[in-house]
Amino acid sequence: MRPQNARKIQGTYSRFKGVSYRKERDKYFAQIYFLGEQFYLGLFAEETDAARAYDHRAIELFGEFARVNFPEEWPPERRAEVHAMRCAPGVEWPALRMVGAGTANRGPPVP
Repeated sequence: MRPQNARKIQGTYSRFKGVSYRKERDKYFAQIYFLGEQFYLGLFAEETDAARAYDHRAIELFGEFARVNFPEEWPPERRAEVHAMRCAPGVEWPALRMVGAGTANRGPPVP
């Protein structure tokens, strides 16, 4: 099992954590691991857009402990606000789409 919130793997095509390149579509995609599962975050034309989608979901899931690609965009106050919105009672949080057999993994990119 891959550890969640781990460092970026060295030697990959993308320079960002949680971002890979899909050659057949000529696009980047973002994914994240949470509670031992892999979740797809969307396809993106730009590598940086995929990295920012990863950062946003990482903050939602891991809060202040998230390892993000653009730390300068995520001061502690903003991290706390985004993480708190996920945990707030009465707020419906978008479900993650699990990557795997029999699941529809296409959807709009995560902001």
